Amino acid sequence: MVQHLAHELRQPLSAIETIGYYLKMIADGGDPKALEQIEKLQHLVDRANWILDDAIHYLQACPPRPALFDVNEMISQLCAELSLEGEHYVHLQLGENLPLTMLDPAQGEHMLKNVLALAQRVSGAPFEVRIGTAASAEQIEVQFEFSATCAPPGDLGELLSPFAADAPDGRGLALASARRIAEAHGGQARVERRGESLGVTITLPAAQSTFHAADVQ
Repeated sequence: MVQHLAHELRQPLSAIETIGYYLKMIADGGDPKALEQIEKLQHLVDRANWILDDAIHYLQACPPRPALFDVNEMISQLCAELSLEGEHYVHLQLGENLPLTMLDPAQGEHMLKNVLALAQRVSGAPFEVRIGTAASAEQIEVQFEFSATCAPPGDLGELLSPFAADAPDGRGLALASARRIAEAHGGQARVERRGESLGVTITLPAAQSTFHAADVQ
């Protein structure tokens, strides 16, 4: 049902996005207010697509195509993409010889993007986040820490629940799909206050304690 609904909605969203790009081309250098409204239109389309993706991953959180997944590599790739989008400050402290984990690649990528998207929503500008990874013989731990300037004042556990009343506007399922994906692959997700910051920790089981990303050719 959700997949069918998403498919039906993506067609008009794609058409709106195309119209937005066309309007931006013909309005470039013209009325600043018109360009501002076009940017808002494109942002709303991006948000709608994200909410649809979030709903699909939440409902299908399971390992249909598990593969050896390099968490450090995916984090580095996502941070490189962030650096191209604007004024972002990302501080990485990635553990060496991090074991791989068995994870569906698409769901793993969405899980990490989900946390970064929430961080952007509650941090305000400029966006700054610290990301660290570590591992024991049995599990991998990914820690995110970011400013809580715009974080909800209530119970942070609500961020792990779908469509919570205190979830930031436009963030869809907040961290619910990230938690669901982690748990479906044998891991966990939790959120906590750290002074004026929020901390999100995701744990995943290590695939093999002696098999590391550096061993992959």
